[in-house]
Amino acid sequence: MRLLEEAGHGSWTYCVDLAPEKGKLRTRRRGGCATRAEAAREMKAMLDGELRGVYENRRTTVASFLREWLAAKKEVLAPNTYAGYVDCVERDLIPAFGHYRLPDLRPKQING
Repeated sequence: MRLLEEAGHGSWTYCVDLAPEKGKLRTRRRGGCATRAEAAREMKAMLDGELRGVYENRRTTVASFLREWLAAKKEVLAPNTYAGYVDCVERDLIPAFGHYRLPDLRPKQING
């Protein structure tokens, strides 16, 4: 089920019921879109991501992505390698790029 609605405060929201996972219905909801067209684009991107098995939360910052990535790698990396990655991420990458939303990060920001 797809639903686009104008919230009472002038922004648009979409809500999508997804295929059940582990017997539970999953619902994705996002608000704060300035226009109906923007909400429709966001909803389409989310559904495309579900079909491909990759969903990109547009609100995810580079800092939160890097910290999630580090947590996922902790068990598979050697302790010294992991410590080096943590040092690099926390000392260099997050201060420089952590405030950007992940989909907004561009090569010009990295190269500049």
